[in-house]
Amino acid sequence: MKIIYCLFALALFGCATVISEPPLPDNVRIVVPQNTPADFVAFSGKWVGKWDIGRDSKLVVEEIDYPKVIAIYSVGPYRADSSDKGLPGWNRYKGEISNGSLILKTTSGGTITYKLQPDGTLAGNYERGSFFSRISMTRVIQ
Repeated sequence: MKIIYCLFALALFGCATVISEPPLPDNVRIVVPQNTPADFVAFSGKWVGKWDIGRDSKLVVEEIDYPKVIAIYSVGPYRADSSDKGLPGWNRYKGEISNGSLILKTTSGGTITYKLQPDGTLAGNYERGSFFSRISMTRVIQ
């Protein structure tokens, strides 16, 4: 049924509207952290947000084996009025928790750093060369 909807949307609206949110792989899993400091267990789960450049993003912290982390980072399509022309997609990364931050090194040479906030959200920064962007993320699954 999903394929039929996508084909219908593609025929009706064109390719840019078929993927409207950040994709995730079919084999997403969230493992309850064991033997991990409580303040780092709070990173576990699925998070959603929007980068200040307008791209939706998802973060799924699948496994924490302190200080190591396995996480899926995903971004949705770019905005038509943005200079960011990246495609939607996801990657599974091995990262780490250091100095209270979850750190992922991307395949494109960037670094994403997430820090837990007192209100329960995640504040994130993406840096690659001179490019810098910010995000605030809300947990949707623990």
